[in-house]
Amino acid sequence: MFFENHVKAWWSRKWLDTLLESADEQAVRQGLKFVERGQVTSIDIIDNRVISVVKGPNGGIHNNYIVFPKFKDEKADIFVSLLMQQPAEMLALKNGAMNPPLELLLAKSGITLFDSIADVKMGCDCRDPVPCKYIVATFIKIAEQADTNPNLLFKLHGLDLEVYRESRPLDTNLEAPPEQ
Repeated sequence: MFFENHVKAWWSRKWLDTLLESADEQAVRQGLKFVERGQVTSIDIIDNRVISVVKGPNGGIHNNYIVFPKFKDEKADIFVSLLMQQPAEMLALKNGAMNPPLELLLAKSGITLFDSIADVKMGCDCRDPVPCKYIVATFIKIAEQADTNPNLLFKLHGLDLEVYRESRPLDTNLEAPPEQ
């Protein structure tokens, strides 16, 4: 879309493009202007919920909320166990990156980081249809943060990979015990 100057990493671009593929083009353009002007004044992310404040074009304040679907526990557990067997993927995440093969692990687990707008609940105190320009600005700011911290995309679904940051990958080359 229009996000090349705001998000660089493939995962942030894909996340934003997927979310906003059916969004009103004017709302996207206005949301970009709000971000460029520094009008997103706060973003609070708690579990899978986002609350933000965005200044409007006339100085008014607009509050909005976004709720992402949580990963089901059993699917998240499958994903984490698969991830723990992939040292390269764990190292990339520790270093603030995400390799494209991680999408295969997500798919094998039956989960996705890249939600369509229909899967996300949201609201704003403006009168425009959602996703409005204020919510679009919030999405863009989240994507900017996710550029250097892909774990944020997992946190938005209720899975904090930081707890596994110091974990060692599972040894997948286990030898059979000697016969007796």
